[in-house]
Amino acid sequence: MKIFKLCDLLGEKLHFKIDSKSTFKTILGGNMTIITVISIIILTWFIGQDIVYHENPFSFQQQSMSVYTPNITLDANSFPISISVYSIDSEILYDPTFFSVELIYQNWKIENDIYVNEDINIKMELCTLKHFPMLSNETFSSLALDKVLCPNYKSVNIFGSWSEPQMNRLKVQLKMCDWQKEKNFCKNEEDIKKYFNKYTPGLNILYLDVQVNVNVLKFKISILI
Repeated sequence: MKIFKLCDLLGEKLHFKIDSKSTFKTILGGNMTIITVISIIILTWFIGQDIVYHENPFSFQQQSMSVYTPNITLDANSFPISISVYSIDSEILYDPTFFSVELIYQNWKIENDIYVNEDINIKMELCTLKHFPMLSNETFSSLALDKVLCPNYKSVNIFGSWSEPQMNRLKVQLKMCDWQKEKNFCKNEEDIKKYFNKYTPGLNILYLDVQVNVNVLKFKISILI
């Protein structure tokens, strides 16, 4: 019985000492202590084998994908937009024999755990009032919109993000005229490089925030030069 008492680590604390001891040890406490220590040793043995020998390790894996960004429809009424190219001196540039402006509708989706991309080129044309139906003739002319480009589409839908299984977005890029494939149309390589060095063309996007909150379009429209 004394052996069990000596093993008692759960004895109630005393506010005074007896024989230099601050706890009162009992047989019951000793039994509980022995059972607790044995249980810890057994549990440590089984868990330790999984850690050391990597046998039946505890693991948990969950993959969850959901669409949570809104589906936004862009058209001439909800999001009128024009794309222009300006020189370093703020001069409007437009000469397809040197460069082209491309608007690409991208459809990204996950297939077999990898992203697959489909690109659709949207035709660009000189802007008219049909692209900005809410503007008057005077305002349209004052903004010089008849000298810049607008997308020729009825509507497109933008939604999703990289963390979602599907994403649609727009990509705008300024591209040199391909003198190798279109020799009869494009300027030669030397003239095109001189043109870019002289004017340093850059993209400029004009939009009227009519119905669409532009902050929602963050990362949905990318610009490449």
